[in-house]
Amino acid sequence: MKNWLVQFQGWIAMRTRPRKLHFLSLLLSGFSLPAFAQSLIDPINSEWHSTARALGMGNAAIAGADDPSTAMFYNPAALAGNRKFQFEFLSPQFEFSTSNFKVAKQMGDHGRLLSLDKTVPLLDGRRGKPVYLGFSIYPNASAKNFAVGILVSAQGGAAIDKDGKLFIRSQYLVVPSLGMTMGLLSGIFKLGVAGRAVQVTTNNKSTSDLTGNGYLIEPAEGFGIALDAGLLLTLPVATLPAFGFVARNIGDTNLGKKAIEPVGKGETTDAGAAPMMYDAGFSIQPKLGQTTVLKFSSDYRDLTHESQADTMRKINLGIEFAFNRRLYFRGGFGQGYWTAGFGLGGKGASLDLATYGEEIHPTRYHYIEDRRVAIRYGGRF
Repeated sequence: MKNWLVQFQGWIAMRTRPRKLHFLSLLLSGFSLPAFAQSLIDPINSEWHSTARALGMGNAAIAGADDPSTAMFYNPAALAGNRKFQFEFLSPQFEFSTSNFKVAKQMGDHGRLLSLDKTVPLLDGRRGKPVYLGFSIYPNASAKNFAVGILVSAQGGAAIDKDGKLFIRSQYLVVPSLGMTMGLLSGIFKLGVAGRAVQVTTNNKSTSDLTGNGYLIEPAEGFGIALDAGLLLTLPVATLPAFGFVARNIGDTNLGKKAIEPVGKGETTDAGAAPMMYDAGFSIQPKLGQTTVLKFSSDYRDLTHESQADTMRKINLGIEFAFNRRLYFRGGFGQGYWTAGFGLGGKGASLDLATYGEEIHPTRYHYIEDRRVAIRYGGRF
């Protein structure tokens, strides 16, 4: 498909005046990366915010999202599943790498993980062991066919490989989002859109310089308007097979405008553009009893290979056992690594715990695994 698109674009270019290209050629540690590798911490799973619930299921939620927070970022068409008005206050999510405890062996070293320049000396003694800390809040309100919220997220991590390359991965986001959807044919077919104002400050680099000044020193920074559109087809049979499709960053999301509230220090660079990408998913939900439901979800990310990443990294698979909509057990496969999760739900609150593997290398498969834990609490009324 990618070759066909390149030929088609070339045919168009010969017949129209040239368009301005929204990409930069980056050369990092001997390999070429797509333009948006600097502005997105994960160029494959590019939903802006990954919820702990989905992460426990291999991050596969394009056709299986059934809560407003997950639907807003994975497939806005799923917002049609909202049943009533609800408001979630803060909805904090905290994440950390399990190897933090191997790199910071002494209790006093854990405070150093907040600062890149203090972390690098620790990493140099534990090559191949990444560190990572992340925190986000997402206060939001939702009703049937509608949701609105503001994501505030900060995450930073680093690793030094066996060859002495320092990988820096940090991203700071402020993302107000508004999503709407509509159902057709008695809800069998759903269409949804999500518009976002995105401010991003990111410092995703690979370098032989082990000084590691800081996550916010000379980052890429910018602001732009993003638009996602999704569809969801759910067949009216007992197991509710569903097919989902999402177009992300329609028309390319230009993040080259000046940030409204800059947080970077020193000389900042243009955050560039997040190109339009297409993702697809499938889910099925057979009942195992009166109150027990088994959900299987599968996603294939980046259908047109914009990320240039290994194919195995683009396959997400997940499974969830739901007992009376109160107790959840999850497992899956994402980016080539196993995932698992646990959840508790109620009328006024939910708690989700997940472990998953994040690949540090932007394009390779099974290069350096960052095994992480994510914990999310959602209090609502």
